Amino acid sequence: MGKVTIIKRGDSREGMTFPVIDYHEVKDVYTIEDMGRCYDYHFTELMAEPDPDEVDLIGNPPHYGEGDIECIDYMQDNMEPTMFWGYLEGNVKKYLHRYRHKNGLEDLKKAQWYLTYLITEMEEDYDD
Repeated sequence: MGKVTIIKRGDSREGMTFPVIDYHEVKDVYTIEDMGRCYDYHFTELMAEPDPDEVDLIGNPPHYGEGDIECIDYMQDNMEPTMFWGYLEGNVKKYLHRYRHKNGLEDLKKAQWYLTYLITEMEEDYDD
């Protein structure tokens, strides 16, 4: 179904590109997938399909898709929840520490991505 970039201001996914897994024509709502979870966005909150040659280095870097399972899924599968939270927190801190000296905004967006993932994981654990 293609990919879209989130343009909704203030959204934690703003500026990131995601695959579209469903489109509801009557409601003009797109369902995207982010870290194995589905989220609905109205057409006005999305940017047109990106250039197919453009690579999403934040949410889906190509080097993490090698093999049968993504690295983060493997990590989560092989760790207790608190250990996995520490892994996510460590990545947030790593990208916040280095953004001024390495990749600037890209590293801040990576820190944001890992923080969003950590928050989602913790919310799910506390909801149980």
